[in-house]
Amino acid sequence: MWLVTVLAPRADMAPDGSVGRGCRAITRIRGKFMADDRRALVEWARRNDAPIHFYRDLDEMPGYRGVGLPPEATPPAGAVRVESIVDLKGIDAINGARLERSPGLRLTTVRAPGGFSAVIPVHNAETIAGPCWVVLTIRVTGGRVGFGAAADGGRLIAHTQGIAPSPEPQTVALKVPDFRAARNIIVFNQQLYAGQADILDAAVVVTQPGAEGRH
Repeated sequence: MWLVTVLAPRADMAPDGSVGRGCRAITRIRGKFMADDRRALVEWARRNDAPIHFYRDLDEMPGYRGVGLPPEATPPAGAVRVESIVDLKGIDAINGARLERSPGLRLTTVRAPGGFSAVIPVHNAETIAGPCWVVLTIRVTGGRVGFGAAADGGRLIAHTQGIAPSPEPQTVALKVPDFRAARNIIVFNQQLYAGQADILDAAVVVTQPGAEGRH
């Protein structure tokens, strides 16, 4: 039920000591204490021991290469871009997020999980009949970032899961069953600390009749 590490005088251990009577030894290391200079020991550690670094997420660990996008997050075959719907040039940071516009669009999200960080205006949403896909070409460089189609008041009609960092840009598609109520595309944070992403393109795409079934 329990696995414990004990530092105790030998007399307290098995077979007759109080610790030994309550535990079964798995591994034992015998040794003795020696007096040392605490200040000298700390100085030695500062010179010779590298500081411990705790990774916040799996994708920060050396050698991590990502797992790619699931099939449902890839644009459908035969998709056609609908112009004059998404106004990427009108993107704006919100809630204290930071948006750099040169040389491209680099967003640093707010720190709160799920925190709305940028708004991309949508025009003429009522002209989209039937299901469509919101497609962002994005390169997440830190943390996890998601996006969604939002109606009035910031209510998300549909949204992605967190998008992990990748060495190259990824084109991520979000299926929206009914886009007519959409007013914005909202980019949001997906972890406890701030994320960062380059947003390269944003669009709404639709398929020709029967094209989705052939995907």
